Amino acid sequence: MNLETLAMNYYEKKKESILDIMERHPYNYYTFIDYEQNEAGGARSFISYALREMNLPEEIRNAVDAIEKDFSQFIFIKLNEQRQVSNYLFQYSLARNMQKIIAKPTDEQVPMLNFFQKNLKDAETQMHILKESLPESFDLNKVAAYYEVWEQDYRKTQEKQRRNELKKLEEDMEQDY
Repeated sequence: MNLETLAMNYYEKKKESILDIMERHPYNYYTFIDYEQNEAGGARSFISYALREMNLPEEIRNAVDAIEKDFSQFIFIKLNEQRQVSNYLFQYSLARNMQKIIAKPTDEQVPMLNFFQKNLKDAETQMHILKESLPESFDLNKVAAYYEVWEQDYRKTQEKQRRNELKKLEEDMEQDY
């Protein structure tokens, strides 16, 4: 097996792995793709080293380079799809929250119902626009289930950011004293 075939097989397996991850985690696969991308980066470094050391013909180097570029483009497309899914679920979250407020507003919220109705309409419009750019693997019939898991992940991320900000604030305060 030559280096070109080895690289092609490796990146094809990575693509299959990413597609499998997307199927199992259609609501949030960014971190998994990031892991696969980092691992592929290590392989890319080794392949580049092997190309230099083995003194292979230019056409093989170009072929391996094309395979790596194809994989990078694949990653770019899949990460963009993830952003579309996250944007869609964020708008879904916003619409859902606005619907709850409109259905049972508190006394403080009653004067602002027009604002909440406008936000609901904007979120629904964005969802309609984003729906066209969602990956085929994203099952719109399961949005509510995806949203529940996405919301948990989103809250964990927000909590982690909040803890990091508090930690940094505490460190800054300690330095001031």
